Amino acid sequence: MTRNKLILILTTLTLIAVTSIITAHVLAATPTMHPMIRHGIGYASTVYSLNWAGYVVPAREGTVTSVAGSFIVPSVTCTKQTTYVALWAGLDGYNDSTVEQAGIAVECSGGKPMYWSWYEFYPSPSVEISGFTVKPGDVIYVNVTYVGGNSFQITIKDLTRNEAYTVAGSVSGALLSSAECILESPPLMGN
Repeated sequence: MTRNKLILILTTLTLIAVTSIITAHVLAATPTMHPMIRHGIGYASTVYSLNWAGYVVPAREGTVTSVAGSFIVPSVTCTKQTTYVALWAGLDGYNDSTVEQAGIAVECSGGKPMYWSWYEFYPSPSVEISGFTVKPGDVIYVNVTYVGGNSFQITIKDLTRNEAYTVAGSVSGALLSSAECILESPPLMGN
């Protein structure tokens, strides 16, 4: 099995496993926030975070030109607390200050979940994708590809509903030095 297929399988399995427990984690006790801590070197390293779970591949600058990931949209039960969870795949951001990414988000506001899809060519703000349906249980596929000259193409597909959205954008100064498939929640603050 090739390394890329293994990474995609591990990423998908990680996101499915984490998705099933994220609601309880996000709405549970609030532990003390710690910065991300690197352990080990290279591909054997582990990073701990209270608001990120998933898989990151750091690499030499200019070598990461595409990432793809898929996940199942979680069914979220909200409390009265306003919070969110996002599942996404993207390039950069781990070792630099640019990000090219897309995914879905669920926001709890007023006790009700709101689902949507989005993309981002950071430092520009994220953009909600109008007309792209996101429902719990849907299988979402995201692909982010560098096409040259500071330009990127993002495709997000809802494989369950047979919907797709593709957008092109540019990011000046992108280092192309990491790929991520992440489940993210707000940083937890606490005692």
